[in-house]
Amino acid sequence: AVLARIDKLTTRINADASTKGSTAWLRAKANEARAAGYSALADLLTARADSRPGRLDELTKLKSDVQHVQATDCAA
Repeated sequence: AVLARIDKLTTRINADASTKGSTAWLRAKANEARAAGYSALADLLTARADSRPGRLDELTKLKSDVQHVQATDCAA
């Protein structure tokens, strides 16, 4: 269940601008907000988009850790 959630999050983050929550979606929303004159919102969304690569690194490490625990502790 944990691995499925990690995969789901990774897929969402890497998806295109039509997928809510993806990096591309956040950047598109930031561009829309900036064009509409909402620079504070645009800055917030841009900061969230910029933090996504770090989140992917965390998810990759977590997935590796979970797989290691499954292989060592859950093997029958």
